[in-house]
Amino acid sequence: MDIDLLNFLVMHPSSFCLAFFTLMIILNLQVYEIIGYIYQYLKLLRQAPPQEWIFKELQDIANMEFRFAEEQPQDDYAAELAGLLFL
Repeated sequence: MDIDLLNFLVMHPSSFCLAFFTLMIILNLQVYEIIGYIYQYLKLLRQAPPQEWIFKELQDIANMEFRFAEEQPQDDYAAELAGLLFL
């Protein structure tokens, strides 16, 4: 794999919209090659789905984030929710 395929790659667990992970990439010019690698990874995930303990751990983290969330102004919260409607 060529080292210059990606400018930026972030992948982390996500509790947003029932996703198990979030993948954010900034591509170079080899877009189709990178997309091929992403699909290979997704195929690997289908063959060996996430284990139960991973789901439980992400669920516990999301519950703690909700339980100990800091208050925010109502207008900021409304704007955040409105932005999520476009997803």
